[in-house]
Amino acid sequence: KTYNIFHCLHKPTMGIPDQSERETLNTNGCIVVVAKCPIPSKSKTRLIPLLGEKGAADLAKAMLCDVLTNLATTSELDNVHKILYFAPSSGEKIMSGILQELGFESKWTTLPMLDGNNLLSSDLGHKLTHALIQGRIAISNGPVMFLGMDSPELPLDEIESAIHDRPNEALLCPADDGGYGMLSVPSHVDANKVFLPLSAGKRWSTSLTALAQIKALTDEDVLVRLGRIMFDMDEPKDIAALCQRLESNQMPGDFVTEDCLRRSSSGNSIPRTGNCGFTRIELEKLGQLKKQSI
Repeated sequence: KTYNIFHCLHKPTMGIPDQSERETLNTNGCIVVVAKCPIPSKSKTRLIPLLGEKGAADLAKAMLCDVLTNLATTSELDNVHKILYFAPSSGEKIMSGILQELGFESKWTTLPMLDGNNLLSSDLGHKLTHALIQGRIAISNGPVMFLGMDSPELPLDEIESAIHDRPNEALLCPADDGGYGMLSVPSHVDANKVFLPLSAGKRWSTSLTALAQIKALTDEDVLVRLGRIMFDMDEPKDIAALCQRLESNQMPGDFVTEDCLRRSSSGNSIPRTGNCGFTRIELEKLGQLKKQSI
């Protein structure tokens, strides 16, 4: 197969709107944020040596708050249905509490993940397939986009373009570790052919995850575009690199050249990166980032 690449909360509701509700939503696409509840000793465990159990969990919550806030406050995404897909399934109170703190109860639907809490397991494909199907049930048209909780530097222009400008193409933003931070799945793709092939080939959480995902989509004759690189916060070195970008006020979109912009997946729109305010404040509290002078 060949593929073209262009470089560069009202109380949160459990479940999905029924048909009559969907007809009144007038939604255009769906965004699914895949998240683990920020629980000490359970969240971002590879960061515990650097930040401690509570610090790692607090940072996880801050990054999730940035992701939720950026998506909820971007006006171009107002008519996009938004699902917070979380694990463990017993974490509804935690996730609802976070949305209430942010004042976004009416903007997000909470959906518990299928049984099983390990997002690294071969069962991840089944969990994401479940979310894809539920996302499609919730909307009348458009793609379903998947985002993680630990990449707070959201490429907002890429997200808007994938949903509004080129909804019939897949958009994948690769991560610097071989995985990916964002995937937009067009509505015409068989839901069982998107994520399950990666589970069958045991390609989750490897250096070939993004390539395996591209292959799964192109095997179904789906055009795949590549967006900007996204950065997961998994290791201490990732935190150091993020702090450096924040201190220099340079986000990933700032490094896009004029030539790359002409060839970028979002066309001629100016690269825009989401605000990392919650993450910045938490990193300052944890002593990883110098406080900004006023």
